[in-house]
Amino acid sequence: MTEISDADWQKVQGLLTKSAGASRGGRPRMDDRRILNGIFWVLLNGGQWSQLPKAYGAYVTCWRRFKEWESSGLWAEIWVIYLKNLDRQEQIAWMLAFLDGNFVPGKKGK
Repeated sequence: MTEISDADWQKVQGLLTKSAGASRGGRPRMDDRRILNGIFWVLLNGGQWSQLPKAYGAYVTCWRRFKEWESSGLWAEIWVIYLKNLDRQEQIAWMLAFLDGNFVPGKKGK
């Protein structure tokens, strides 16, 4: 199992905690880091949510949190954090990225 590193967790932890909102009662909220690792497992392995190992908790919880974070725009915020980090380390060739983008045809039709 590939787990999120401590360094990467420090970068995104605040965003996940901020998105948690107030507790609505019921069961205690599952650990965001555990859920994030479960989401990454599905994305990296290409498996179905129902195939998620029990070590990550209930697959429905991981799926629900994935959808919640998607609708809140959290994934885009995480993406920007990592892009900025790569840019600071000079690991992105922006000229090539923009140049390559010019060759992608726009989708036609409805």
